[in-house]
Amino acid sequence: MTPKPFPKVPVQQFPNHRFPDPLTLQLFFVSMISFCSTIIAAYQAWMTTAGGYRACQPHIMGLWAKKTALIPRLTQARIEVVFCSPDISYQPIYGPQKQESVEKQTGKYALINTKRSLENSMTFRDCAQNECETPQASKDLVCWVSLLHELHKQGEEVMRVLPPKSFADRDTPYSSYVPAVEVSTKSYDAIPPQVGIPLATTTISALAIMARRFGIKWKIFEPYEGKFRGEGNGHIITSSSARLIGAIVEYYNIKQESSASRCFYIPTRKADKLGFGLVECDRKVFGNKMPVDLDVGSSDGLAKTMPLLMGRGAYRNKKGLVRIMKKLSRSMELSEIGFIPGLNDLVPLCAPMMITSSVLDLWMNSIPAPNQFKKGVTHSREALQVFESRLQDHLNDQGRAPSQQGTLVLRALKFLRENHSANWDTDEETDLWDDREGDDVSFRQDVRARIEANALIRQYHMDMTDYLSHSEVDYRDLVGEHMVTATASVMYTIPGSTPRSDILTEFGLDEFSDPALAHSMSYYWDNLPELVDRIIRRQELWDHRYGISRQTVEDAWFSMMFRAFCFQRTHHMIPDNPPVASVHWESRLPVHIG
Repeated sequence: MTPKPFPKVPVQQFPNHRFPDPLTLQLFFVSMISFCSTIIAAYQAWMTTAGGYRACQPHIMGLWAKKTALIPRLTQARIEVVFCSPDISYQPIYGPQKQESVEKQTGKYALINTKRSLENSMTFRDCAQNECETPQASKDLVCWVSLLHELHKQGEEVMRVLPPKSFADRDTPYSSYVPAVEVSTKSYDAIPPQVGIPLATTTISALAIMARRFGIKWKIFEPYEGKFRGEGNGHIITSSSARLIGAIVEYYNIKQESSASRCFYIPTRKADKLGFGLVECDRKVFGNKMPVDLDVGSSDGLAKTMPLLMGRGAYRNKKGLVRIMKKLSRSMELSEIGFIPGLNDLVPLCAPMMITSSVLDLWMNSIPAPNQFKKGVTHSREALQVFESRLQDHLNDQGRAPSQQGTLVLRALKFLRENHSANWDTDEETDLWDDREGDDVSFRQDVRARIEANALIRQYHMDMTDYLSHSEVDYRDLVGEHMVTATASVMYTIPGSTPRSDILTEFGLDEFSDPALAHSMSYYWDNLPELVDRIIRRQELWDHRYGISRQTVEDAWFSMMFRAFCFQRTHHMIPDNPPVASVHWESRLPVHIG
């Protein structure tokens, strides 16, 4: 049986011009749009990669460009640009062997201008040495490359002026703090398009320390607003804002002379705190009773500081503190010279000695001024002369035997006045630099005399600190009660008040002396018996220390005041550079450097 043939299907008749059906046409256009979109996306990704790679080249990043890498992202069908930039901070320095171990553990490298530190921080050497892989003078370099170069010089000054104590102590950090960098790996994708260059980072605290050490004075310092403006010693810091990342700090060095200092004060943590209005208390005399720093940079800070010193006994109640702060606030408003007895002496009374015994650091006796008030009663020659005269009269009192400690203090005062009068019996401070030539005979003699006087005064300061640390008198109570006595003499600072006209003649002071300073010290002595009574009551009531003699308290007060005089004559507070707010100390708020 034969199979049946398939039925014939009639063939459709098409015209001469054939067109695809509408569905095929739609698919074609969709495919073309997808193809073009893919091409455009690939082109944009290539352009971004190319732009980022160009921005991370040696003519922009210097030696840091050798860390630039291209990483394929296959799932994203693109190539990512990854670069390294520095995170700048400050850290203590160790001995050579310990320092290398610490750097490997923490990943932070000290900037001290040695061959090893330059290699670790990928920083240019001096261009005159022709050791740069790329020309440092390139106009396209980001500003943080030259900033690292200057920080290396700052760290070199720290190591030269404050050399390590001994290699035996290399396992413990030295008192000096140096700039340091940590290499941070970042993606170029995180940089906003309007910025376009790799950024370094630091913190608000490190930026403030860095600027003050360079000798920069802030005209605008508003971290929360992202506004910075400062200049000084050939350095300029400005800021601009960018979307998504906030403020970008820009650094310029317009003074390239090698003689310009990169470190304007003693490079220690204690001195850095003063730039924030904070005074670190000397643990040798305070012990563990003052675990926090004293804020003396503003009236608000003083309102927090006063209860720490006068927070026991009769002044613990709020009414007493409010009464004292109102008196001080009124004096701040009325005083035209910014002088408030007692408060201005808080730094020498509470702070430790900040300079070392090295001869090389004699010129490095500068510290930041924690506030803009005058330096205090103990800074003046008027107070020094009154103190010595009243101490002599006190010990010569026929009704009592002179104390051993009081006699020692008086003997030291006379020795310094007779043998080192030019460096002791004066309120003139030694500047950071001396313009005279080093081969000048008078210059060498003056330096030798200053070295001898400075070493002797530091020794006396150390002796008084050691005595107070072993005294039965609580040092916090002693300082607090002295503050009560000192602030009670605030009437002499109010314009219109009339001090005694014979005060200068009584103590042999010349007509150019300030009677208010002489009155303040004389007032301390007049009220010394009441101060002693208050301290004895406080010790008995709060510390249950009974049987403390009046002579013991008086000897402690003599030692405290002499110690403050020694501090004032061995430290030079840098004027006309206000501190930044204390809240910015150790602030981790990031700041970008571009």
